[in-house]
Amino acid sequence: MSRRHVLRVSFTVATDYGSEVAKERFEATLSLWTAPELDGPEPLAEIDPRRLDLGEIMDPVRKPPAEQVEEVERQIAEDLASIGGFPLEGRLELTRHFAGGEPRGSGRTVMLDRFEKVDVPASAFRVPAGFAERAPEVDPPRRSLPR
Repeated sequence: MSRRHVLRVSFTVATDYGSEVAKERFEATLSLWTAPELDGPEPLAEIDPRRLDLGEIMDPVRKPPAEQVEEVERQIAEDLASIGGFPLEGRLELTRHFAGGEPRGSGRTVMLDRFEKVDVPASAFRVPAGFAERAPEVDPPRRSLPR
């Protein structure tokens, strides 16, 4: 048996583009279906909207200033933390309202299609022979081009 939880939020973000400040109003509805009777390991972030990055969802290319979404994310996290059970499906519907423009909507649905509990032998986590653990190689940041 699953339970449906719905959270609705609305907030405004102001982004400074140098010569002007653009205001966008966001309205989001997050629907989360959980199985209260399933108790298991913490689910992956991809299927658990309780660990969402609101700025990334709002604009994955140019995130809004963190200080403008941190409080909203904190409030959402508090509300979602009270939801128990293992997430089976999460649906996020987001509408952006630009001053003087048409609203734009987007959505994302993530669904768990199979849940299986298995015993995994410790040998499955050993580094294979001939391989060594190394620190990741990271390229230096590149200079962004002016828009």
